[in-house]
Amino acid sequence: MRHQNGTHIDTWMTVQQKAPNPAATLFVFHHAGGSSPVYRPLAAQLPEEFDVVLVDLPGRGRHSEARPLTSIDEVVRELVPRVLAVTDGPRAFFGHSMGGMVAHEVAVATAPAERPVWLGLSGITPRGTAVAFSTAVPSASQPETGTGQVRDREQLIDFMRRLGGTPEEVFEYEELLDYALDLLDADLGLLDGPRPASPVRLSVPISVFGGVDDTAAPVEDLHDWESHTDRPIRLHTFPGGHFYLFDHPRGLAARVVEDLRDALGARRPATAARS
Repeated sequence: MRHQNGTHIDTWMTVQQKAPNPAATLFVFHHAGGSSPVYRPLAAQLPEEFDVVLVDLPGRGRHSEARPLTSIDEVVRELVPRVLAVTDGPRAFFGHSMGGMVAHEVAVATAPAERPVWLGLSGITPRGTAVAFSTAVPSASQPETGTGQVRDREQLIDFMRRLGGTPEEVFEYEELLDYALDLLDADLGLLDGPRPASPVRLSVPISVFGGVDDTAAPVEDLHDWESHTDRPIRLHTFPGGHFYLFDHPRGLAARVVEDLRDALGARRPATAARS
């Protein structure tokens, strides 16, 4: 990858860190209602042996005027060719909350030939964030068709406050709050779609991360990712709630680096044997 730090590959991706001879390229996917800049402190903690690419879905960042996507399938169709075009080298994916679901679905779509060497899933269970909304906001209703949840303004505000992670000034400015609510509602709608009846089992090392007080992705439910891989998962927990990672960028980065290095080390003998 020839891009320099801060280079916008396209409206979707920004190179946050450029390594001279990268061991792997780590793609980072943001949470529902969020955007890539809040993941810069995490990227800054990663060593220079890795390229780091931050991803923004439409509706934020350099394509803030674009229509937010409406389904995971649409996200995957748009993202996969972009991800594959960035590098021919080893790819790793990390995503928090909705970003974890996006990372997983992109990994599934690129398997087996182009699968990542490592997958990091944070603050997300296989059920997804949209289910967490109905759990956190009991008054949320389901339409008779079962195609998605009905979320009104006050429910979304309640959801944002319960999860934390939203600066208080967002709630103080009507225009900024409206933008944040519209984006969150669109992202949750994106995750309302059906999930596969049978889990797709990936031959990829998976690390799962969570906050011990996260009500949207309880630690006991994070073990459910075991049914999505033919390898043991690594589970790492940190103090805090759903957005624990913003309080522990150094500790999280250390676990990411350790697991990614182990995944690359386990991969090298097979690579050498084929050459």
